[in-house]
Amino acid sequence: MTHQVSCDWAGRPLTLETGRLARQADSAVLASYGDTVVLVTVTVTPEPENVPFLPLRVDFEEKMYAVGEIPGGFFKREGRPGDAAILTCRRTDRPIRTLLPDGLRNDVQVIAMPLSADNQNSIDVVTMIGASAALHLSSLPFAGPFGVAQVGIDDGEFTINPSFEQLEAGELSLLMSATAEGIVMAEVEAKQIPDERLSEAFAIAEQACQPVVKLIEEFRDKAGKPKADYPLWEPRSEIVDFVEGEYTNDLASAFQVVGKQERQRQVSALKNEINQRLAEKYEDPEQDVDAAVDQISKRLLKDTVLNKKRRLDGRGFSEVRPLSCEVGLAPRAHGSGLFTRGETQVLTVTTLGAVRDQQLVRSLEEEEYHRFMHHYNFPPFSVGEVRPLRGPRGRMSLYHPPGL
Repeated sequence: MTHQVSCDWAGRPLTLETGRLARQADSAVLASYGDTVVLVTVTVTPEPENVPFLPLRVDFEEKMYAVGEIPGGFFKREGRPGDAAILTCRRTDRPIRTLLPDGLRNDVQVIAMPLSADNQNSIDVVTMIGASAALHLSSLPFAGPFGVAQVGIDDGEFTINPSFEQLEAGELSLLMSATAEGIVMAEVEAKQIPDERLSEAFAIAEQACQPVVKLIEEFRDKAGKPKADYPLWEPRSEIVDFVEGEYTNDLASAFQVVGKQERQRQVSALKNEINQRLAEKYEDPEQDVDAAVDQISKRLLKDTVLNKKRRLDGRGFSEVRPLSCEVGLAPRAHGSGLFTRGETQVLTVTTLGAVRDQQLVRSLEEEEYHRFMHHYNFPPFSVGEVRPLRGPRGRMSLYHPPGL
């Protein structure tokens, strides 16, 4: 049976539908806003996985037919997702992961397939709303729904869900997810606007999310599945009590260490000691120990910040880390610079090219030539890790500033 709800939102119809497509998924929602249409599905495995984290995956299937175009180049079948699609996945994942229980160990997959994309309504906004609705309709425990809204500034006035042209010409792009209780996620790009204006934009965006929350709640009343009783992993209470009683003081001492790497080494050594002591009595205590240490760490951090009025490394709230800048590290490049703040470093290398070196970029939201690109990557040595170099991981992005 097909169910549909609709409302007028920021001057355009927002429609959510279920029951027509992807009927074998746990839930599926066809979200439409103007001529932007996205199918979002949620599937979940019947049995939990033996992993120490919530196995959630969000995929965005970017297809050029959504804008009525054939992919460029020699290969006409789309391959790996582009940078814009990867960012859409991240923006969708953030509020979802926050509202699913930490102890859920069943594999959860959210797939968004844009069927149509216009130049007036953000594909990210529609995708995220569809994901929120699909999860709320599903059998999963979900502390939502969340609404999504985008706020820009056009001719000095705030606009809700502005067009791409308005966002590019304006001085603010704010993307927000919020439930009825408050803000879940916010992403901001702004051009030096005052704090007061930004605070006003946050309030407007949060308020703009509420009609979407009400619409999704109405949708669940019509077409929602009964919530299933998924087993939620919890650390064994006896292990938590042991760590709390025997190692709270040791962990507190470790957290007084100023150097990040030395602090991490001491905490890791304490974990190894606890695991060795518990291995004879309990089977596979590692996950439980990690959870117990995490609970204590959060409590110690909260006490340090709120009561002792300082950071973990000993700095006060008004103190910044030591700063330094260098240039000319790569003499044959057109430009290079090293910026250091505390233990964080950024090495930037600049290469200049001719006009023929510019790149034609096509996505569902734009088609233009890029003459400036900013890649940033985090190789394993950046955080003192050992792992294979197998392409970019989570901390990777590609920035194309507007107007270049």
